[in-house]
Amino acid sequence: QEDARQDMVLNVLFVWAAQNQAEGGYRQGMHEVVAFIVFVLECELDFVTSDSSNGDSSTSTSTSGSGTALSTKIRNKLAQSKADKELLEAHTFTIFDRIMCQGELKNMYDPKHAEIVVGFCNNAQNSRLRDLDERVVQCLAECEVEANIYGMRWVRLLFGREFAFQQTLTLWDHLFSTFSVKSTTFLKGVEDVMVAMLLHLRS
Repeated sequence: QEDARQDMVLNVLFVWAAQNQAEGGYRQGMHEVVAFIVFVLECELDFVTSDSSNGDSSTSTSTSGSGTALSTKIRNKLAQSKADKELLEAHTFTIFDRIMCQGELKNMYDPKHAEIVVGFCNNAQNSRLRDLDERVVQCLAECEVEANIYGMRWVRLLFGREFAFQQTLTLWDHLFSTFSVKSTTFLKGVEDVMVAMLLHLRS
């Protein structure tokens, strides 16, 4: 709720929306993705500061409160951001832009091409899931549960509303570990999680 943090998130979203007007600019839900990024960066920065104050900066690696192993080089880079809050905003923008553009998540928000996210969700339910458990697909069809009813939220928010906060961060670690600029591995990982969730909720 702090004004400074809200201003930073607003700046990130405003600049990104201005640069991506052709794809619809800002859409509801993007702020939630940014919020996770800000949270993680601030936690890591706080860890770096406390780590340095404890005299541990000479060690080669250490572990943050979120369980992330950080090398001395990375800690020093993060410490620079701590000294300049504008860098924190820039890092947030860069990470968000990478997820949206190179991760192709912005295609899932584009109002002019809604068929992209609908098709993605339908493929997860009616193709991928059918290969594993056709009875579940039949049940969803009988109950008239369209894939995009739940799937659009799952995909656009990267499951941020489906799990506890820390669990979501762990899931994101898995998704981003598959991130590749030259392939669709990231969205494939998102689809895998969607199928796994449907199987988990089978009963």
